Amino acid sequence: MALNFVQKVQALCPDLANKQDWQGVEIRDIGKGSFIYKWSHSKYSQPTQEQIDAVTQEDYDKNVITYKNNRVEEYPSILAQLDLMYHQGYDGWKAEIKKIKDKYPKQNI
Repeated sequence: MALNFVQKVQALCPDLANKQDWQGVEIRDIGKGSFIYKWSHSKYSQPTQEQIDAVTQEDYDKNVITYKNNRVEEYPSILAQLDLMYHQGYDGWKAEIKKIKDKYPKQNI
């Protein structure tokens, strides 16, 4: 299956996994294909059309799918996380989760 425009942008900007992460970015399609209408993201510079066109399935898998799967496998269960919060507080829980996020950082192409 071919990647759509949004998936290609996500491959270049993997943090754009959830709707709220797209704040400052607007994609439109007026019948001639999708395009970036507005870009004022705080972390990423606007990718060029050439960069978007060059994205492959391998890029998407590496930058979007792989790190998510690796993180999911290492995160403790919700019950274990709640227990951690009870015993070590929010800051202790946050520190443990940060170790996993640092081990599997979001990558840019």
